[in-house]
Amino acid sequence: MSPQTVTDAGPNGSFFLQGKWFNGGEFVRAAQDGARVELPFFARNVFIVAAPAGAKATVSVLLDGKPVPKQYLGADAPGGIITVNRDDLFQALHLGGAGVHRLTLTVSKGFELYTFTFG
Repeated sequence: MSPQTVTDAGPNGSFFLQGKWFNGGEFVRAAQDGARVELPFFARNVFIVAAPAGAKATVSVLLDGKPVPKQYLGADAPGGIITVNRDDLFQALHLGGAGVHRLTLTVSKGFELYTFTFG
């Protein structure tokens, strides 16, 4: 399957992609470094189910377009970076309370996103 350029905004809980991505049916895979995922959401916790296409992929996490304050980073995002080196559930954010926000993930080539979960 060849890479596609996708940009499609959606409501809370519906993500959209920027950059080149492979659509794998059950997942999307970044076809370039610097590809982005934008997710408007209403939640306290945000998790991603992800995998690397190779040995590892990296994910930079922003909240509302800015670096995430240390106290709001998820357990798997020290310093605002998630290292995806296995197929797993990763906690991106742990906020003080539920609210309306926008999560931005800037990813390396080979990052595979399966789903988001919220708490």
